Amino acid sequence: MPLMSARVLLLGLVLGILLGIWTYVAFVHRFPIWQVLVATACFFASHRNLEGLWRTFLTALSGIFWLFLTTRVLMSLGLGQYIFAVIVGVAVFILCAQAALGLLSFIPGALGGAAIYLGTILFAQVPAPWWHTLLAVIVGPILGYVAELLSSGIAKAS
Repeated sequence: MPLMSARVLLLGLVLGILLGIWTYVAFVHRFPIWQVLVATACFFASHRNLEGLWRTFLTALSGIFWLFLTTRVLMSLGLGQYIFAVIVGVAVFILCAQAALGLLSFIPGALGGAAIYLGTILFAQVPAPWWHTLLAVIVGPILGYVAELLSSGIAKAS
């Protein structure tokens, strides 16, 4: 069991360094920070391998897409103060229903993508460009995957 603990600590060290570097770059260039952390967490909730990376990409993008589409359609109905509750409810239903499809069955990734979209586009303190959402769901899982590869390689070399 101590080997597993050392492996987890090594993963934490490598991931901490990578996300620390991202945070510096993000501050300098005004890129998303917390959104990347959410997307990274979605990767770690997956299989933590190449398949998990692709599943995270696909499902997070589907979460963004369905929330975007639901927002556009339902906003036109003028439901007043209840609109966001209805939007989220409908989008979550769709995201769970799509889980019947093999490639889109990773619900944490889909919900993570939807949350990133909501937080970045709809509720940003400062208007964020739409591509920040896409950047987050691409960079986050890649950083998780790279951390997994690096820490695994270092552990094997030791």
